[in-house]
Amino acid sequence: GEHVFPVPPLALLDARRVTGPADVADNAAVNLFVERAQSAQPSFQITAQNAAQIAELCVHLDGLPLAIELAAARVALLSPGAMLKRLGVVVVGMFAFGFALVPF
Repeated sequence: GEHVFPVPPLALLDARRVTGPADVADNAAVNLFVERAQSAQPSFQITAQNAAQIAELCVHLDGLPLAIELAAARVALLSPGAMLKRLGVVVVGMFAFGFALVPF
């Protein structure tokens, strides 16, 4: 028979407060994204330039593990910033607390 296993969303960060990899090191959603991204593209690294984008992408995907895994598998084709753009979120600038992200 079929078994249902509830999988709750992972904890999320406020991407506006992310300035680099150290800010997301303990976040399960971001860590899942990075692990799966590295499976798809071994050279993928979280950097000061993409840390806030990855955090925002996880927020946009509601912290859902399957959605995060599916997005991460696309890093060979699209950067986290390009994924956000396709989802309708644009990075508009860098501020003291991180990137400002707004919907299209």
